[in-house]
Amino acid sequence: MRLNPSIVSIYGAMDHGTGEIPRLEQTLVSCERSPGPGHPDTLAIQERLAVAYQAARRFDEAITVFGQALADAARVLGADHPDTLSAQNNLANAYHAAGRFDRAIPLYEQTLADSERVLGADHPDTIASAANLAAAYQAAGRLDEAITRYERALADAERALGPDDASTIAVRSTLMQAYEAAGRTDEAISLRMWNLAHAELGYGPDHPTAMGMRMMLAGTCHSAGRLAEAIQLYEQDLACYQRIHGPGHVKTMGARRRLAGVYRDAGRLDDAAAIDPGE
Repeated sequence: MRLNPSIVSIYGAMDHGTGEIPRLEQTLVSCERSPGPGHPDTLAIQERLAVAYQAARRFDEAITVFGQALADAARVLGADHPDTLSAQNNLANAYHAAGRFDRAIPLYEQTLADSERVLGADHPDTIASAANLAAAYQAAGRLDEAITRYERALADAERALGPDDASTIAVRSTLMQAYEAAGRTDEAISLRMWNLAHAELGYGPDHPTAMGMRMMLAGTCHSAGRLAEAIQLYEQDLACYQRIHGPGHVKTMGARRRLAGVYRDAGRLDDAAAIDPGE
């Protein structure tokens, strides 16, 4: 089962390119003759074609092919087979991508209930299904329900997969974004701090992943008026860029401007002028 590619960028879309569509269409016709509908090879081609349609924004065709794949899987494999649950999730993803939340949300809810019953709450596919449902709630404007569902999915992912698993990180990131959308900045900052601490521990403070997380956390603290924390983070950011690139590099200059900006907002005008005299 895949997370909806609109949810978490770490997973990305399965974009096979619109130029592949005619070949996939021909391959599907052949597969439907032999080995026949419902065969794993046929289901795989249906998924690839439907994803290609979706990438091309041909949503009606994507929904049709995903719907046929679901019907074939349920008939041949059974309603509770993992491949059937995955096909149901894929159809919900297509409705989500098309903005048809009246169809996507009930399918996501059904998929989650089925996954919990068949696979268990701690299975990675169940956690992915919960995250997909939360994203659909959020996209439909049901933000409180989205946050509740994300929080449960994150707790399940941390317990079952571990705090540093890619799926756990993805769910944590989407929860963080939902907190920010709801104006729950302190909770979003807490998650960003957790991400940064683990990135620094795992990669080192000068690793691009850690540096990117530090800059995003500093920006969030700055926007929230938590200027002392933003200053500390931007100072660390500048020190990293100076170590890596030297004082005259364009990235170092950008870090210097960010720090000068928060100095000015904190009323430390002399410090701002000293660090970025061009401003």
